[in-house]
Amino acid sequence: MLFGVTDNSDELAAYVSRCFEDAKIAKMPVEMDMLRSLRQRDGIYEADKLKEINKLGGSDIYMLLTKAKCRDAEAWLRDVLVQSGLLIWDVQATPVPEGYVVDKVQDMDFIKSQTLQMRDKLHDQLVEGRWYEALEEVIYDIVTFKSAFIKGPVLRREFVRKRVFNEDSGVWEFDVVKRLMPVFERRSPFDIFPAPDSTAIDDAYLIDRLYIAPEDLVSMVGSPGFNAKVLNELLEEKVRWRTPVEVRGRTPENVNHIISDNGGRYAFTSLLPIDAKANKFEVLEFWGTVEGRLLLGQKDIECILDEYFKEDDREGAPSHQGGVPTHQGGVPTHQGGVPTHQGGVPTHQGGVPTHPPSHRGLYNVCVWVCGGRVLRVMLNPDPQGGKPFSKVSFEEVPGKFWGFGLCELIADVQRACNAISRAIINNVGIASGPQVERNVERLAPGQSKDVWPWKVWDATDMQMTGAPALRFYQPELVVDKLMSVYEFYLKRADEQAGIPSYSDGAQVKGVNAMATASGLAMFMTHSARGIKAVIKNIDSKIIKTSLERQYKFNLDYELDGLHVPDVKIVAKGASSLIAREQQAMRRTEFLQATNNPVDVEIMGLEGRRHLLREIAQSLEVDVDKVVPKGLPYNNEK
Repeated sequence: MLFGVTDNSDELAAYVSRCFEDAKIAKMPVEMDMLRSLRQRDGIYEADKLKEINKLGGSDIYMLLTKAKCRDAEAWLRDVLVQSGLLIWDVQATPVPEGYVVDKVQDMDFIKSQTLQMRDKLHDQLVEGRWYEALEEVIYDIVTFKSAFIKGPVLRREFVRKRVFNEDSGVWEFDVVKRLMPVFERRSPFDIFPAPDSTAIDDAYLIDRLYIAPEDLVSMVGSPGFNAKVLNELLEEKVRWRTPVEVRGRTPENVNHIISDNGGRYAFTSLLPIDAKANKFEVLEFWGTVEGRLLLGQKDIECILDEYFKEDDREGAPSHQGGVPTHQGGVPTHQGGVPTHQGGVPTHQGGVPTHPPSHRGLYNVCVWVCGGRVLRVMLNPDPQGGKPFSKVSFEEVPGKFWGFGLCELIADVQRACNAISRAIINNVGIASGPQVERNVERLAPGQSKDVWPWKVWDATDMQMTGAPALRFYQPELVVDKLMSVYEFYLKRADEQAGIPSYSDGAQVKGVNAMATASGLAMFMTHSARGIKAVIKNIDSKIIKTSLERQYKFNLDYELDGLHVPDVKIVAKGASSLIAREQQAMRRTEFLQATNNPVDVEIMGLEGRRHLLREIAQSLEVDVDKVVPKGLPYNNEK
């Protein structure tokens, strides 16, 4: 035992379980709202509303207004945030970098070169760490639900193909190697449980509900910091084994010995779950502060970064101030990509905690609990207590953890449009033909009630009433009036959602918004006010925060000789919203205006070539093929 002589795992697990129950109860109204938003987007009536509609009879049509608005919003966001060949973020040095005299040319050149190298390294890590994929996936959550989440960077152990030189054969070959790498992932808002009084990610404790398959738990046996006894118990409870050839003849009684053995645990590669629905374990990943007495006696606490550096063949161990690594989390996994653990534990180079926790102290930790038992405990690797999560909402609400999604913003309009649409369908059905009144006393016996063209009705006058045998009434068609009301609510949907109808090329006052470049620029500038606020939220809440965590990770463990002083992460999503359309048009106008001998002489051929390359790049064409870089001109030969 690393921290003491007692084991308080049961009490620690009970504390995490109580926190989860409190957070789950507090989140119930939020989950109900998100489920309503999901049904609203899919065009499904609430059960009580559908019951009322069926009771009255008539149409139960559901207008997919919300789905159309969400689809337009997602397309707009992807057009801005997922740009081929263009970065929506940048790394910039501060105006007065610390440790340098900025008036020296060599210092400024060195700062610029190092900043560019860090930017390239970040971009490479984001590509390999699937950050761009996670950002694209989270767009659906931003539009649909109350909040969206990205988690990372977290360390994952993955198998990758690597090109190696075979000295025996003298040829290059491909080999599959295992390595740890920082990755990002989208987390479902249904699996995130903040504290009841939380207003932000780092405000109080937060619980991430994970689902891990049994075969992934097997891969965790022997990993640093995991409780092998709890792992074995969980596997025995929910998994039945199909005996492979390697362990044939062994009895279930010695399963503990087998899967605890480092050399033999990989023999259990084929697991058959008892029930397909129970194939995965529910694991509560708790991030927050706990009392030091609950940490006394926790076993197998080890720093994941030691393994990270060992597997990547790096020399030397990371230097931690006070024994606390300053990167953001870490998750090694087996080849399936499922996390085996989160975060790390502050240690010195020997892998032993620098000091045991005190009874009265509060410690920022990450705890895994499964089935009421502690699976793993680790101290938060961030000395400031930050969690490896980023959160954003379509519309942020100051002072509240959960914001509003697009579906909620137009929920009232959706209900009104549904009611009007049902009335239109019902009115069309009623007014499609005449209502017939039959005087049954005047009709001949056996007269059919069916009506068809040129039908002859036999009538009598036995009652001497003189009233007609048949009367025809034509119900009034009021579709035009109802459509005018429907158009009013469509405009309200545009205003409340901030996604105008002409964003997808609809007609506006008889003029196609996409017909001319000037019309497009005017409409896009006006309509971008609502979506620009959303992109600003994504810039500050998702892009900047997640990249800053990756940047801090690089500062501590991934510099590779880089020395980047005093830089900042800049998100450029909002600034590029209208920039591409308007700047491309303005550049074309500038190119035409300067196409004269006087301006060309002032600009020079090199300046003209630079301008052509910028315009070609905005058109997303191969710039080097259209305007080759460094190609000498006639006067340059």
